[in-house]
Amino acid sequence: MPVRGQPMKISGMRAMHDRLQRLEPRLRKMAMEGALFKAGEVIRSEMARTAPRASSPSHPELGHLADHMVIKRSRRQINPKDGMGVNIGNDVGYFWAIFLEYGTRRGMSARPYARRSFDSKVQQALRVLVSEMGRALERLA
Repeated sequence: MPVRGQPMKISGMRAMHDRLQRLEPRLRKMAMEGALFKAGEVIRSEMARTAPRASSPSHPELGHLADHMVIKRSRRQINPKDGMGVNIGNDVGYFWAIFLEYGTRRGMSARPYARRSFDSKVQQALRVLVSEMGRALERLA
């Protein structure tokens, strides 16, 4: 299940932001998207590692939830001018992952993995984001 609604504002990076703004929009998008996907991979891999896994999947044709964690470009941009984001979570066929994360009113207890994964890896993901943005700016500028 995607970790949504957690836009992050990184402060203290005015020089990097200014350099990004000097790039043409196509190159800016390419740099930001690459960095976001690499940073998102840190969280995605932790979600896959910690997602509940049955000894055998209840629907063998679908496989295990943990094997179907994805990163997708967000349809909703935080700042349409120069912002973009990614969603990290389960593949489309795994709508029921939300029931694992939050539980149900009918007695299924929560077995959270997405939020814990995000919380435990967000600082590492931010370091990767900053590092990848710096590399991209060096290549493109």
